[in-house]
Amino acid sequence: MTRDQWDDVLHRLAGLDQVPSDVLRDAVERDGLCHTTHREGEPPEPDTAEEPDSALAAHFCAGCAAQDECLALELRTAGAETHGIWGGLAEHDRRALHRVWAHRPSDSETSDHEGGSLS
Repeated sequence: MTRDQWDDVLHRLAGLDQVPSDVLRDAVERDGLCHTTHREGEPPEPDTAEEPDSALAAHFCAGCAAQDECLALELRTAGAETHGIWGGLAEHDRRALHRVWAHRPSDSETSDHEGGSLS
């Protein structure tokens, strides 16, 4: 992901900072494609063998209305020990994101949610 893409994700997640985890979980269970469309059967196959986890995550979660809630919930609950596909990101992407997300300034420290860098 590019720096702009990471910044966009972090900005979207900042809007969920005050949402309780049980509310995020309810949204994922109610609106998440993995809990509705993909509940039965095998997950969809990725379109490319290049970075298969990333391709599968993007393909599996494409169009999901609860991607941000799912990602925020996984960052809170699993943190750096994340496994699988959550919020449209592969494990290695979520681990990299978690390093920055966990050290981001709170709303009281900044108004524009700028913070760490993935570099």
